[in-house]
Amino acid sequence: MYMHLFNNEGIQVNWMTLLIGLKGLGNHNSLIEVKEVINFAVEWLGTVLSDSLDENVIAIASAYESDREDIEKSLKRLSSTVDSTEEIECRKWRFVLLKRRLKYLSRDPLYGMIGLTEFWADFNYPDDSPHMVQGRNINMEPKEYYSQEFYEDVLAKHHSWLERERRWLTLRGSYEIFRGS
Repeated sequence: MYMHLFNNEGIQVNWMTLLIGLKGLGNHNSLIEVKEVINFAVEWLGTVLSDSLDENVIAIASAYESDREDIEKSLKRLSSTVDSTEEIECRKWRFVLLKRRLKYLSRDPLYGMIGLTEFWADFNYPDDSPHMVQGRNINMEPKEYYSQEFYEDVLAKHHSWLERERRWLTLRGSYEIFRGS
């Protein structure tokens, strides 16, 4: 469901990205299916030299979809070898989740603003969020806050935020590839 968004945006997926996606993030339950993790492992095995095979990758690639617990254990072990942090991998998920949310967001300012507020609430309103919550960090009358003009401004800020975040995440991914991760 989301894996193609990572690829389309040029954001590198690693074992930790998969672990977070499989376990879920914030108020989001599992974001990927076990089958997607298995497929990733199978594809990964096709790209490495036989002397650098990892038993955890082999275990995932040869697992059944019903082996979720064992797959999570292998992903956890593989995640410890990734040159990244949980914070960075969560940012990747936050990016693709927001990208998808914006695609399906209501055009109506009231419902759109509510949808964006719910999205950022799932992440405890991080400091780098482009969203402004009425009464929290902005003091506006409801009529102004839910106006079409303000909504369009907020959407523009979200799209700018996504572009900056995508650039940072793809540069980070290029750095990981350069370092051989």
